[in-house]
Amino acid sequence: MSITGHTGLMSTGDHSGYIAGRYRDGALSDTWTDVVRCARGTFVGFVPVCTCDWTGAIQPATVAGFQASQHALVTEHLSPAPAPSSCGGGSPQYPQTAGTR
Repeated sequence: MSITGHTGLMSTGDHSGYIAGRYRDGALSDTWTDVVRCARGTFVGFVPVCTCDWTGAIQPATVAGFQASQHALVTEHLSPAPAPSSCGGGSPQYPQTAGTR
């Protein structure tokens, strides 16, 4: 994953995510708005957003809310899914060797 630009745009593959500010009327800021530098009270919340139209949950317009939005963007959307296990789960099956039961 790469992070580019002054807005903290996070990209991986075909996805470019960012933290949008949510205005009082419900509209979201665009990718060019640096929500961290906007005046306090400009936004009523922060929202993780991706250019593929994925949108995460609204977080409070606080430092903790901004960080929660970043975390959600990375863990819920931009991170690749874990590879499936090749062992099939359950107890390991060991091959029998000659002379054992």
